[in-house]
Amino acid sequence: VIASAAPVETAAPAQTAAPAQEPAADNAAPASAAPVATAAPADPVLRDVSFETTADNSEMVLFKLNDFYPPIVFGIEKGNPRVVCDFLDTALDKGVRSSIETKGNYISGIRVARHSSPSKVRVVLDLVPNRNYDLQQVFFKEDNLFIIIINEFEEEPVPAAELTGGAALPKS
Repeated sequence: VIASAAPVETAAPAQTAAPAQEPAADNAAPASAAPVATAAPADPVLRDVSFETTADNSEMVLFKLNDFYPPIVFGIEKGNPRVVCDFLDTALDKGVRSSIETKGNYISGIRVARHSSPSKVRVVLDLVPNRNYDLQQVFFKEDNLFIIIINEFEEEPVPAAELTGGAALPKS
């Protein structure tokens, strides 16, 4: 079973507003509206995929992009469990490896491939079977870094009140 939390986006700290401008004098000529050039958004590029373990035994897959382009993420539980990340209309940097051996406790390997119909980069995280996984997604917008964190989902005992439909069991 793969339990997934919605992606969390972290943004840059709030910017302070610019001071208000003085109103123009009544006899001043109206300013002409000059066109403002805006930078066209860059085409999405997946620059790097890497694997790390943390001190608390979580496993992370880090996706370095060139801008804020979070993927579509879904899990496949039947057969060999996998987590799939589809980066739509995204180019793949030349240095990104097509296969990453992780030797992880939860993630056994990572596969990266470019697909043409529809145009996307697909990253597949192959998971160790017969476990319940907790999946967290975080995008650090300032760093253009998308991270998937995988832990084993520890099932907690269900309180007696929940088993009896809300009524507490009498104590013996």
